[in-house]
Amino acid sequence: MAFSSLISYLIPVSLFFLASAFFVLNSFSIFDFPLDDAWIHRVYSRSFAFGNGFQYNEGIQEAGQTSPLWAIISSPAHWIERLWGTKAMVAFVKLIGFALGIIIITTVRKMTEVISHSQMLGIVTASLFALEPRLLFSVFSGMENILLIALWVTATYQFIKKKWGISFLLFGLTPVTRPEALIVLPICILALFFLGEKKFLKRPAAWGGLLLPFLLWSIFCRFTNGHFLPNTFYLKSRPFSLDLKSMEISWKALSQHGFASLFIFLVGIIVFILFVLKWCNFKTKPFLLFVFVTPILYLLGVVGTRQIVLQGYYWTRWIDPASLLLTIPFCIGYSFLLTGIFDFSKIKKGVAPPAQEGVAPPTRKRFFSNIVIFSAFIGLVLSFSSFFRSFEDRRMHLASDSRAIHLINVSAGKWIKKNTSPESKVGVNDSGAIRYFGDRFTVDLIGLNNSKIAFGEKNVEIVFKDIDWLAIFPSWFPELRSFISERFVPKKVFSVPLEEFTVCQFPGQSRKVIFKKK
Repeated sequence: MAFSSLISYLIPVSLFFLASAFFVLNSFSIFDFPLDDAWIHRVYSRSFAFGNGFQYNEGIQEAGQTSPLWAIISSPAHWIERLWGTKAMVAFVKLIGFALGIIIITTVRKMTEVISHSQMLGIVTASLFALEPRLLFSVFSGMENILLIALWVTATYQFIKKKWGISFLLFGLTPVTRPEALIVLPICILALFFLGEKKFLKRPAAWGGLLLPFLLWSIFCRFTNGHFLPNTFYLKSRPFSLDLKSMEISWKALSQHGFASLFIFLVGIIVFILFVLKWCNFKTKPFLLFVFVTPILYLLGVVGTRQIVLQGYYWTRWIDPASLLLTIPFCIGYSFLLTGIFDFSKIKKGVAPPAQEGVAPPTRKRFFSNIVIFSAFIGLVLSFSSFFRSFEDRRMHLASDSRAIHLINVSAGKWIKKNTSPESKVGVNDSGAIRYFGDRFTVDLIGLNNSKIAFGEKNVEIVFKDIDWLAIFPSWFPELRSFISERFVPKKVFSVPLEEFTVCQFPGQSRKVIFKKK
């Protein structure tokens, strides 16, 4: 590796390392997850790691997760758990997220260099993106978003490099990371069709790489739950509908954290679009499609099929992929302004290529370029306080949310393991940590990990009769309050003071009660 290439790699990666070190100062940020869903992934990942497929309860395959690929990729963490314990496993999962973060930042740098022919622009773009709070939260969340972004960005880069086979395979893996990423598959085909690469589209391998991963997962779901998608997709989705209110929510959700929350965000996006439309050649214009147009379609698809609440990572995690993908064009566009690398005076003519480093522009153009650079730095300085608040908010929530999940769910799971018999059946509504640590036959009363409940084959009241223990938020079952009080007795309460419960805006979830059948 040439010295200049090594420097261009080390600068953004070093910034990412420093930002990450500051982001996880709290021990809960390293050894716990900020969402119970991350523990659901661990249940399936542990099952896969030891050759049992996707079992939620022993001997029963279940389509209860939306990211089988994340469970597979992170499964080696459970071999480490056998050697060094659960904390080591959690830290290793986060290390996988960190490694994916480095892949993303490095690919963003290389991608920017390819479309701009400027190493400096690649360094500045990747360095900005390395500081993005939403990216850092995703890295250490234990959730699949970081894998989705890594696949999407790497596939886009390979597409620009005309490596269609690798690109199609990577894009083909995105729907088995998040099902909403299905939107990208037809766009890949259309993009290649309009680029005139019909010969590649005639190859069976092209279609196999793009479609086979999702088809295999869909077949598994069909044999497991009788449907073509996992349980959670049907329970959490609604018929597609977009109106002005949902559009407003989508923008608020998109722009509530990180660079997207700053007034300079749209400036960077506009500059990026102008650059791609004016100077990128026909073969690299799909870059605009994959990191701008498709993320917007992804965002609208999520908002149109979900009930989105703006408070709490439980909901914002669905928006984070679109927000992060759109932050990439912002970073590229604003890096143009910060470096003054191309000639703004000819932007309307579309004839000026990106300037090469080391070539001195004429005095008048240099003066104009310096004005642009100065203005961009002023905008960055004026945005610093807002950006730092967003950074602190995400850092605080990673620690605080992880602490709350530990005190309520992880502790409840450990209590069940210690105080119940191995043959006990436990009913839950948060179905991750309690199943993982409790190590008992666990009935997901919501149905996310129980297809018979999810699709109405079993009535919840009937299910209650077969359960020995309950570990639930009582507020979730107001209609069954008398039924529960008649048949169960409370044995243990796990709670977090309301002012310390930062996971979401629902007070009823700050208190979990364990009941024993009378």
